[in-house]
Amino acid sequence: MKKLSVFLILIVVKIALAQAQLNANFTISKDKGCAPLAVQFSNTTTGNPDSCFWQLGITGNTSSICNPGAIYPTPGIYFVTLTVFKGGQTSSVTKQIRVFKNPIASFSGLPRNGCVPTNVQFTDLSTQGDTTINNWFWATGDGNTEIIKNPLHPYTFGGNFGVALIVKDINGCTNTSTKNNYINIFDTSTISFTISQNIFCGVPATVNFNASSNAPNGSTYMWYFGDGDSSATKNTSHTYTQYGNYTVSVSVTNPNGCTTTARKDTVIRIQPFAIDFALPTACLNKPIRFKALSNLLPVSVKWDFGNGVFSISSDTSIRYADTGFYTVKLIARSQNNCFDTIIKTVHVTQTKADFTVDKQKSCSPFTANFTNLSSNADSSKWLIIYKTGSRFDTIVSTSQNPAVFLPAVSAFNGGTGGVYYDVILITTNAGGCKDTLIKRKYIYIVQDDVKFLVDKFEGCQPLTVKFTYQVLSRNFPYSQIIIHYDDGTQEILDTSKTTQTHVYANVGTYQPYLEIRYPDSLCNQILFLPPPSKIKVGPRVDFFGSINDNEVCVGDCISGIATGGLPNTVFTWTPSGSGINANICFNVRPTEPGTMLVKLQAYTNGCRQDTIIDTV
Repeated sequence: MKKLSVFLILIVVKIALAQAQLNANFTISKDKGCAPLAVQFSNTTTGNPDSCFWQLGITGNTSSICNPGAIYPTPGIYFVTLTVFKGGQTSSVTKQIRVFKNPIASFSGLPRNGCVPTNVQFTDLSTQGDTTINNWFWATGDGNTEIIKNPLHPYTFGGNFGVALIVKDINGCTNTSTKNNYINIFDTSTISFTISQNIFCGVPATVNFNASSNAPNGSTYMWYFGDGDSSATKNTSHTYTQYGNYTVSVSVTNPNGCTTTARKDTVIRIQPFAIDFALPTACLNKPIRFKALSNLLPVSVKWDFGNGVFSISSDTSIRYADTGFYTVKLIARSQNNCFDTIIKTVHVTQTKADFTVDKQKSCSPFTANFTNLSSNADSSKWLIIYKTGSRFDTIVSTSQNPAVFLPAVSAFNGGTGGVYYDVILITTNAGGCKDTLIKRKYIYIVQDDVKFLVDKFEGCQPLTVKFTYQVLSRNFPYSQIIIHYDDGTQEILDTSKTTQTHVYANVGTYQPYLEIRYPDSLCNQILFLPPPSKIKVGPRVDFFGSINDNEVCVGDCISGIATGGLPNTVFTWTPSGSGINANICFNVRPTEPGTMLVKLQAYTNGCRQDTIIDTV
């Protein structure tokens, strides 16, 4: 117990000694910055000092205030020491402050004097401090600013302008240079001028020039007339002695030395008056345009077209009723009363399109040989237009006498239709005159429309068949019509006949066809019968039938048995049923009350034979 008390006493003594230990310390509001740098010090010493003493790093500057402030006006590194006192104890601490060197702003501007508008080139001449300058702000005095290092600034109105430059470096240190009334810009004057006359058709030509300006008294003027002469008076006159086009300018310089110039390019035109017109394409009975051309604007013109027609319009059109050569005369007067006359010969021509073809109608594609009968034609263009399905196709040729293949198209419609070809010929002569001839449906490719028919397609041996051919559309003369019966025989028909009878003596199936021959073999046609297209001739056979009952109720059936015939014979019962062994049902009421006939039919390769079996 005694040892524990001693231990506790030692701990208390150590704590008391620790609390009484003196330890100097302080904080700085800014330990670096640009000059002048204001700093506030805060004493954070522990141990409850009785007094403080500061050495502020500036020679002779000390303080006994525990929380002093100081201003560091010049760049450099400063060491600040705090010493604290308590009883016989002292404690010190030293810290560093760095003050940056500021940049020094400086600039120049050229030119410093000028006339509106003037561009002034500003140049940064600043000296950097401890680091690089990276920011510029220019106040140019005219309400505008610039933010680049060396700006080119336009002054657009007059006045005396002060200029300021603020520079800033990477450390954030700034400096300003201001120059009052640094740039002087003078206003310029306005100027324009009028001339008494600018177009002449002869020399000498005298022109009066008058300048208009707001320039003040004491201003000077200078004219340049474009021919090497000049004048220094505000209003002047000048005489030109040579033909040509001249540029005139006048300048005014005010007492500040600012010059303004007005200029008019090629404003004075002195030329001999000359009239002309282009020779037009002159075609018979077509509008022909005549237009007067001149280097100077004509006031009046008079045309004589050589055919008794006259005009006073500078741009007009006429028609010539006859071909030939005509003398056209144009007289013109300029606004300066200068006259000129020009005479030209106009050749009036015509071309007349015409043509023929060696063949206008055909039953098949062919080559059409065209003969150009046009008069006074130096070039020809052929257009042959035909319809293919829903669209139109065109064959084009520029030959004088073309040979054109007219193609086969799907417009025959199985022999019921044809193809029409429109032919257009456009001719042009050496004078540029044109004529067009259009022949609609001039060429026709078509086949005769013929139908081949029979009165029956089947029957019993021997079978007599009547053949008929119908001509619905005939475009070409026949040379021969032949029916091929397909039984080894054929018959040449009289072209005036439309029917023919033939007997098929033998059993069989036959496919006859009609052959139509023309003088042009390309037109020949082969026509088959319409469906079923084949004729069946069957043999007559012996056959019998019987039924098992002669009385029956409506809706009931009896049995029928067929015998005889051939293996390919087909049996059919009436009122119903088929086959060798058939159910014959009475599903309808008899047409004669009480009785109905039962019939049996044998069908052998087109031959139908009927027999009555019994009455039920």
